[in-house]
Amino acid sequence: MTVKSHWHYALALLPALAACEEAAPNPVETPAGWSETALRQACVRASACGVQVYPRVSNCLDSYHELSVPQGLRKIYEEIYTCVNAAGGDCAAVRGCFGAEEICDRDFAARCEGDTAVSCDLIGGRTFTLRCAAAGMGCYVDPEHSFSAKCSFGPCDSGTHTCRGGVIARCEGGQLLAVRDCTATGGLTCQIRDVGYPACEDPQAARCHEVPAEERFRCEEHHAIYCSGDHMHQEDCRRWFKHGTCEKGRCAVPDGAECAADEVNRCAGEQLEACIHGRWVRIDCRALGLAGCAAAGGGANCAEAGRDAGS
Repeated sequence: MTVKSHWHYALALLPALAACEEAAPNPVETPAGWSETALRQACVRASACGVQVYPRVSNCLDSYHELSVPQGLRKIYEEIYTCVNAAGGDCAAVRGCFGAEEICDRDFAARCEGDTAVSCDLIGGRTFTLRCAAAGMGCYVDPEHSFSAKCSFGPCDSGTHTCRGGVIARCEGGQLLAVRDCTATGGLTCQIRDVGYPACEDPQAARCHEVPAEERFRCEEHHAIYCSGDHMHQEDCRRWFKHGTCEKGRCAVPDGAECAADEVNRCAGEQLEACIHGRWVRIDCRALGLAGCAAAGGGANCAEAGRDAGS
């Protein structure tokens, strides 16, 4: 069976259904206008449809920010999540966005279908596809994990560190893998430094030594100004969450949190409540095209449309 790539659904399912919890003016956003609201909507829809089921919405957000983005997979996942939001409450289409159409287990043999990596999600028991070309990469099968295919910039010699577009890449296991996407934070670029190693920098920004020491880590309202890689950088702490604040030149969640990071999703009537960055965020399941909120795995999730949310 040939697994359909998620981008086929992205083309077929526009325009999208309306949604969501914070009355965003454009709840289904393209990668060019990607936002935390769109990411949150996609995470909830995927979980409700049995793909990438997390006990907390924040787990899905953290996976995107802390794993997918640093590994250079940002454009791939934004393509997937845009497809998911375009699918609305159609769970068959949502699963198609992830390529989750084939049942699999540890005996599954990962494969490359052109530039698409086809792996097995052992937790969900279904295939999972990544269209590597969306991030300028190709596909390879990891010999140490027969059920996992990955994206890389191609074969390499040991010790290689270089730039691929705006991404820092390093040779690991004979494959040139992305280790940091410079373009994902404040529009930085990948630059080869004097010592021969790449770093994320803004070539137009001031050098750290040109700025007084007491001003190298500071805040300007909700913007963090800080020194990194011998260049000064600026980051909007509210880019990914509206309660973001700046403390001593670093983005942080403010004190006085309403909830702890380890608190699972819960139901408030038919709506889902999730602890995100120390705040309870209420998500209207039906506005996302799903059924109401249902208890699940010791926590809660929106239920797939057409199913009894109370079951």
